[in-house]
Amino acid sequence: MHIAYNGWFWDMPNAGSGQYIVRLLKALRRAAPDLELSLVVPPHNPNPQDVPEGVTVVPTGNGGRASKFGKVWFEQRTFPQVAAKIGADIAHVPYWGPPLASKVPLVASVLDVIPLIYPEYALGFFNRLYLSLVSTGARGANHIVTISETSAIDIEEWLHIPSEKITTTYLAPDMEYHPQIGKEHDEAIREKYNLPDRFVL
Repeated sequence: MHIAYNGWFWDMPNAGSGQYIVRLLKALRRAAPDLELSLVVPPHNPNPQDVPEGVTVVPTGNGGRASKFGKVWFEQRTFPQVAAKIGADIAHVPYWGPPLASKVPLVASVLDVIPLIYPEYALGFFNRLYLSLVSTGARGANHIVTISETSAIDIEEWLHIPSEKITTTYLAPDMEYHPQIGKEHDEAIREKYNLPDRFVL
């Protein structure tokens, strides 16, 4: 199976969507090495950093600056067209920004619908217009992935997407939260306290 990923947020580690896509592709390479993964990147980021081995980078231009209009154009036109052109079986937008139309079956990650629940997070004409656009795009997606049962309920209620089209996949902790610091002392500590090979604290 060939999955094309929208890579708009790839090199944005301070954005939740940036962390999500980076960790998702790294985890997929480990969990399902037989998947063919393509990262479709916007013109302002033709050479993304730290892409996992085995993930194909598909540039869509070279240069330019990120802009709100450029983001919408990439989401609505460039990404779905490129996903079809490279023969992807699934197009995945790993944030709430799916296109209105896609020739390739579309999966969108909608992590929450905060701007719908709390309209003060989407003030201004253009923010409301974009919210309307991505809400309509989400309704047209073949499937929605979210990160909690609460978000799944909110998506069903606020976007009117049936529950059978929504899958909850919980976020896992990053590998940095599983430190192996001090591992070289494990055997001495095990002997000192007479611990078995496996135990729970």
